[in-house]
Amino acid sequence: MEEAETQIWVQQLRDVSSSDLETGDNNSTNISSSSDNNRSLYRTQLTELPIDMQFNEGHKLAIITYSILMIFSAVANISVFCVIIR
Repeated sequence: MEEAETQIWVQQLRDVSSSDLETGDNNSTNISSSSDNNRSLYRTQLTELPIDMQFNEGHKLAIITYSILMIFSAVANISVFCVIIR
């Protein structure tokens, strides 16, 4: 049911966009109230991500750790490369 509502919302959005292009109207006043409800439901679903998909302290730690490891490996690889060239 949720996927069907999303498809209906996308189709209505396309219809409104195409009619706005034809008439040159920038106001989307011809969207029905049901599509407004679907749009707000869709926005709510987009903003409420599961906790493991939200950016948090664990993600910051992973980014910092992998950055430090990348710098360390770059220094080590450059030093090995210099030894090989000599």
